[in-house]
Amino acid sequence: MPQLMFSIAERTYQLVTSPLRLANHLHLTPVNSLMEDLLAFVWWRTLILVDSTVKTIYQLRLVKLVTQTSQIPQFVFDTNHPWVKENQDALETADIFLSHSSSSPEYFPLLGDVPADLFNHLEIDTASSEWQLDRLFGWLNANNRLREIQRYKAALDTCKSLRVDIRRLPARGPGLYGSLWEPNLPPRHLPGLVAEVLSSMPQLDELEFVLDCGLQAIKLFEVEFMRRGVTLPAVRRLVLGPNMHFLIAMCPNLKSLETSEGYPWYPRILIEGSERHDLMSATKGATNLEEFGMHLRWNPTDLEQNIAPALGRFSNLTQVYLPSAFGAGLCQQDPEDSSIGCSSVSGMQMRRRTTRLAMWMIDEISKELVAKVPCLETLFIENLRSSLVSQGKILWPWAGRVREFLMAAWPRYQAQRGNSFDADEKGDAPLFGNFMSEEEGVKDSWRPEFWKKYSWGTVCNFEDAAIQYGEDDPEVELLMQDVYMDLKEDGCGQMG
Repeated sequence: MPQLMFSIAERTYQLVTSPLRLANHLHLTPVNSLMEDLLAFVWWRTLILVDSTVKTIYQLRLVKLVTQTSQIPQFVFDTNHPWVKENQDALETADIFLSHSSSSPEYFPLLGDVPADLFNHLEIDTASSEWQLDRLFGWLNANNRLREIQRYKAALDTCKSLRVDIRRLPARGPGLYGSLWEPNLPPRHLPGLVAEVLSSMPQLDELEFVLDCGLQAIKLFEVEFMRRGVTLPAVRRLVLGPNMHFLIAMCPNLKSLETSEGYPWYPRILIEGSERHDLMSATKGATNLEEFGMHLRWNPTDLEQNIAPALGRFSNLTQVYLPSAFGAGLCQQDPEDSSIGCSSVSGMQMRRRTTRLAMWMIDEISKELVAKVPCLETLFIENLRSSLVSQGKILWPWAGRVREFLMAAWPRYQAQRGNSFDADEKGDAPLFGNFMSEEEGVKDSWRPEFWKKYSWGTVCNFEDAAIQYGEDDPEVELLMQDVYMDLKEDGCGQMG
């Protein structure tokens, strides 16, 4: 019986989604912009009809029994609050979220005390949705979650942290998923709906907003927000996706600004380079900024010419978070991690040399940033944390203990079992092998020697290392792991 019901539900789903597959077929044919707008309009109306039809089917008693469809709004599950899971059966029976949709949590008579922080953190994320159509279509999921939140006043009144991650469905993939399509532009009402919900959250302290769509779609949100005069005075922390920097000016009391992971920060591509400059330019109005963080690829040129001067404008800036660059991850690498491929004494020595070079580069980068941001107290590069002391001197975990730090990251190599040709690394073996002096390498004042004059002018100058070590040396390949693509796409030569 359950298999029969599942088969009926699946065939019904395919039947009601057939208009969407037809829309996708039309979308893949050349059309003008007017036809594209009309197609998007028809697509949205069709999707709403399909969504409501499928939900109606799922509400049938027999179907509900087989599928165990929940009556609790999806946004409540997305809070991941333990109280919801503990009281799920009672919530399903009482229909609380339907009968008290405009009431505060304290008016739930059957459940006793409801935690005051139930709606402190809310999420709108396609990936977290349990409803199949919502999981497929980013615009639909955003619309449905926002409607749910908007109907429940307690969620608006008590929300302190909101995460919005909208990812539309591209027309690709096997089977049914590959035959569906979602327009790049959102439904016309959606930007206004987002603005209404945000403006109705008086306690919203932290906002993360990522739109995985084109610039044209994001511009619709920007224009609508500006038309409505959206202001978020309670927001103190922003985490932004690409091209979402227009929100900075709408948060007058902003203290912390961070970019989401995957934010393009590639100066080698013109349009993405403009995003980098637009973001830094948009920070000018955030005069109270105390923390700045980014999950963006960067290089010393960015730091010297763009990032550091921009951050230097903020007199209250005390913390900066930067992602890994130039092998910084090696300084915290697990020596037992098989992914690093260390299988010999020479391999371990090579990693110590590379890590030592990365340590020097981090020191130099830090000095550059500290010089431009005099109020800086703490600098993070990936998972490395520095402390600043008097007169702008920066202190990393290896300061004054280079040898100890290297040995903790890369201890003496131990031979692999079952390999008769392998051997342990002797306790008195050179720390760096024969490529560099151990006596000099463990000093804080050590700096590498390049055959050419070294500068931060371009990432391509790291190619000088290949001249000294040889382009085919595995050390160079490991050193360049974080900037390899930059070298390749800048047209300044390839490594290895």
